[in-house]
Amino acid sequence: MTRNQPEAMTLIDFGAWLEQQARQAGYATQSQLAKAVGVSEGQVSKWIKGKNAPEAKSMQPLANALNAEVLELYVRVGWISAEQANVTLPDREALDPRVARFSRALRLVDELPEGQRAIAERVTSSIEAMITSLEQFAAPFSRHLGLPSVPR
Repeated sequence: MTRNQPEAMTLIDFGAWLEQQARQAGYATQSQLAKAVGVSEGQVSKWIKGKNAPEAKSMQPLANALNAEVLELYVRVGWISAEQANVTLPDREALDPRVARFSRALRLVDELPEGQRAIAERVTSSIEAMITSLEQFAAPFSRHLGLPSVPR
């Protein structure tokens, strides 16, 4: 990770951290952050107040808005440990060539013209949400079978 390794936080701690990071990223209001992430102002308010965590589909846009890594957000809301976050992208790509292809596709999205990029980002967000759901579904089975989990 590019910043200091975060520790798992309570949602209230996450909210305080989020508010500070949003200000540092130039978002003066919750409304501005909500617009950047593509969620309602009410959702951002709940995150900042520590009432609930962002949904999986909002994590990458939130990380982008804050100039943070999505893994850092996962650690800060307690979805993964700091140790799990230390798995680097090349390590994940080496484990599964499909991950490498998806990673290359994500990098290509940034090179698309604006109109096409918006569509591609929506598709990418949906795929990331599906992957997260599958990982959450498979995690208990992996632990039961003694298989290592591979964080995103």
